[in-house]
Amino acid sequence: MEEMQKKLDQARAEYHAAVNRGNEAEEDSTWADYMNVFFQVSQYNKAHGTKILPTIHPVR
Repeated sequence: MEEMQKKLDQARAEYHAAVNRGNEAEEDSTWADYMNVFFQVSQYNKAHGTKILPTIHPVR
């Protein structure tokens, strides 16, 4: 479960980094990767009865 959480958080961080760089092609690619990981996590949640969600970090 911890591995899935890390995978989801990493994909989310990569997407946000791409957004911050302003590279639209990279944004699209990392968003697709994030959605793929999110789907995997959703399937994992269904199979194991867990509630893995993206970690929300406070804005600094």
